[in-house]
Amino acid sequence: MLNAPDDEYFCLGSIVRVHGLDGTLKATLETDEPGRYTQIKNIWVRRDKAWESKDVARIRLVGERAALLLFKGTPHSAESAQPYVGATLHLPLSFLPPLPQGAFYYHDVIGFELCDARLGVVGKVIKVVENPAHDLIVFAHGYKERFLPVVDEFVLGADMNERVLRVKLPEGLLDL
Repeated sequence: MLNAPDDEYFCLGSIVRVHGLDGTLKATLETDEPGRYTQIKNIWVRRDKAWESKDVARIRLVGERAALLLFKGTPHSAESAQPYVGATLHLPLSFLPPLPQGAFYYHDVIGFELCDARLGVVGKVIKVVENPAHDLIVFAHGYKERFLPVVDEFVLGADMNERVLRVKLPEGLLDL
């Protein structure tokens, strides 16, 4: 196992269970375009804090955001695949497609200042949480965590050079 730097990779998804008896694993993918990743030959697997580079024998999409994958060089059995359940799958940042000006990947804005159009800087982005209704930006405001839906009405854009996420907070959000 190797140590790979977190800031040079993005999380493609996580392994949720063993699928069948031949060592195939089912993974949920955290991407809007899973088809972009069906031809990958190598992927980084992170279990706890250890990183492992694995060659991919096959990957097949199932459903909108799931895939079945089989690693090369691993004994092909359900028992040998079981330790990978719960692990996360990572690829180098170079695999990500470029974004238009002002758009951002969630992992890019962690630690950014959150700047409201009326109030100025109101906190720092802690994380972005995927949610069925709307994804949520979690930010620290004073000693409290606040949640801002990721919708065009509230999120105006990101300035990557200044490390600022520009927003228009809904009235009363900071008063809760």
